[in-house]
Amino acid sequence: MERIRYREDINGLRGIAVLAVLFFHLNLGILPGGYVGVDVFFVISGYLISSIIYREILNNRFSLTTFYERRAKRILPALFSTILLCSLMAYWQLFPIELVSFAKSVMASALFSANIYFYSSLGYFSPAADEIPLLHLWSLGIEEQFYILFPFLLMFLARKSFKVLVITIISCLVISLILSQWMLYSRPTAAFYLLPFRAFELLIGSLVAIGQLPRLSGKQLPFIVSATGFGGILYAIFLFNPQTRFPGFAALLPCIGTALVIWAGEQACPLLNKMISINPWRWVGNISYSLYLMHWPVIVFTKRFYPHTEHFIYPVIVITLSFILAYLNYTFIEQRFRHLRPQLNPQKVLAGSAALIFLVALTSSLTIYKHGFPDKRNKRLNKILAYVNYDYKPGYHYGTCFLDENQNPDQVDIADCLPQEPQNKSAILWGDSHAAHLYEAFKENLATKGYSTGLLSASACPPIIDMDVTARPYCRRFNEIAFANILKIKPKILILSAIWFADPHTMDMLEKTIQRLAKEKIQIVILGISPIYKANVPLLIANFLVMKIPMQPTKDMLDVEFLARTDKIMLKRFGGRNDIQYISIMDSFCSDYICPLMTKAEVPLYYDGAHFTAAGSKLVVKELSPLILGA
Repeated sequence: MERIRYREDINGLRGIAVLAVLFFHLNLGILPGGYVGVDVFFVISGYLISSIIYREILNNRFSLTTFYERRAKRILPALFSTILLCSLMAYWQLFPIELVSFAKSVMASALFSANIYFYSSLGYFSPAADEIPLLHLWSLGIEEQFYILFPFLLMFLARKSFKVLVITIISCLVISLILSQWMLYSRPTAAFYLLPFRAFELLIGSLVAIGQLPRLSGKQLPFIVSATGFGGILYAIFLFNPQTRFPGFAALLPCIGTALVIWAGEQACPLLNKMISINPWRWVGNISYSLYLMHWPVIVFTKRFYPHTEHFIYPVIVITLSFILAYLNYTFIEQRFRHLRPQLNPQKVLAGSAALIFLVALTSSLTIYKHGFPDKRNKRLNKILAYVNYDYKPGYHYGTCFLDENQNPDQVDIADCLPQEPQNKSAILWGDSHAAHLYEAFKENLATKGYSTGLLSASACPPIIDMDVTARPYCRRFNEIAFANILKIKPKILILSAIWFADPHTMDMLEKTIQRLAKEKIQIVILGISPIYKANVPLLIANFLVMKIPMQPTKDMLDVEFLARTDKIMLKRFGGRNDIQYISIMDSFCSDYICPLMTKAEVPLYYDGAHFTAAGSKLVVKELSPLILGA
């Protein structure tokens, strides 16, 4: 297979991209849009792969077997060494119930479908991202699927006219882009994880590779094009943030920026391209694949050993370990296999790769079948761990009174979610999952006082009218329907509960919602934010049991900074007013941010890091109910 000209500037671009991703994942706040480094990788990948395939097809030297053999030698050794290292850590550190999920992600990664697996398995109530060691391999899944499909398209089209080839690629690019933008408003998770809605990024690179773009003459024009491209990439890295609707049209900025940098460096080498062609950028670019593979597992497993992520030493540990492991993986695995004897039969390489994939899948299947190899003798531990898979859906009345992110509220009958009693003896709980997790307890408690209680809730959708939520396209419409029903019923008590983000805009919109409700002479109660832990609480309790140390809740377990700031802002804005009642759950349920973890019967009060179990909600409502009813 022919080699294309080695581009040191592209290697440097890889270095910038992987560092952007690394610093974004460290959550330091300095690169809020660092996640676009992945999109830079996509464009580079599309460019390089298309250059190789297209040139060989034109020269009648392209072989699918040889292409996949080279991809296998390039991708699989470093990938499987990472999976092996993570597996050793997982079998040592993870509890059986976590090990099952890990094994499923290993199998999906080995079968080039990590993105599909995480799309189908992750949700609002799934483990936090920083608890999933192989989550970052979703991007590798997209690239691998592209590598499998795209050569066939090029083989077919390259034999047609050049015009047909370019028009087809542009058409596929535009369709993918439009679908990606559209899916942001209906299925944002699909837009993020799945190839059809990311393909346009790789195809932008392909277009630069085979589109026969005009030459950039002189010295100034290449510099201007390159500077414009870098400007787009840096703008996205520094000014995008996790709330940016992405990918969709927003992804065009870093992607076209990358394409411009690559294009500018094709004939000449502008100053900016030369600047990233030198060390340290080039060196980081060399190890960028291994650094990307290693950095996320390092973050995940380091947090289990050293959960104090706010300390300055934490990023130092992560960066140091990531670079050491990446260098070792690059030097002793990636390079050695990449330059495996050229005379080695491609069929043998592919057969060996298939055997390795089968072995990994078999080992993962055994782990799943054995339920993570639990210690059946430790019934106390297993009882706690069972709450990791706590079935919250019945208590939430999932699908009717609590809508997930993909449910269109116009297609749901909420009649059974509304209180059935007259106005003077009715109450409604309105909000997100932090309303839903209290519903059954409030329903039971208020029933003893003669109240009928209803629930109107949706995932990650605060009870605020006329406000859009980036990741929840149906939130605004849901709140319109909820608000209309509240005005129609006019319950005696309306309880607003959510995981509040006390930014000025959200607080202003909440104030406007309250002002519109206040005219209806409804008793309005705002419940403050409930405890949010840095880790899954059942796993936290399990760690205490395994280490055989006294179970003593501490402030360090909670995200105290976020909780204290949110409570302070909301108390100042809504506390002590006559038109509404603000109740701080943190003050009512906890003592100076030290909150109980489980009942005396060793039943966890939470099933993740932020949501109450039935036992937890009963304890909380027991404290809140007298404050609401004034008794």
